[in-house]
Amino acid sequence: MLNGTLLAEIDGILRDLNTQGGFSVSVLTDEHGLPLSSAVASGEDPDAQAAVVAMLEKASARVEDRLGMRGTAEVTMRDALGRCLVCRPFSASGKEYVLSVMVPEKGRSYRQVTNRALRALVRALGTL
Repeated sequence: MLNGTLLAEIDGILRDLNTQGGFSVSVLTDEHGLPLSSAVASGEDPDAQAAVVAMLEKASARVEDRLGMRGTAEVTMRDALGRCLVCRPFSASGKEYVLSVMVPEKGRSYRQVTNRALRALVRALGTL
């Protein structure tokens, strides 16, 4: 479980991520798909996104197993409107996490800003 100071730091990382990337929602989940923190624009549902992330992670694990792929760096799902759910799994302090963001439009760059957020999250979670 995250303490109040660490949770505030992670909340700030996610808010900065949304601002810098123009994302409507970002969610940090644990290895079980449970949401630990989120930054959300009005009208978005971080719990629904966390549930979808958990399903995508399970599907990703099956694909890795059946095709022999290892170390998934990213899982994405795009809708007909061009929005893209991006899931970036990572490890910190021996635990597994997933950072997910909703990219609002096709063609919007997200990789650089999510890389920065991942580095900040690994540093913050490394204090556990």
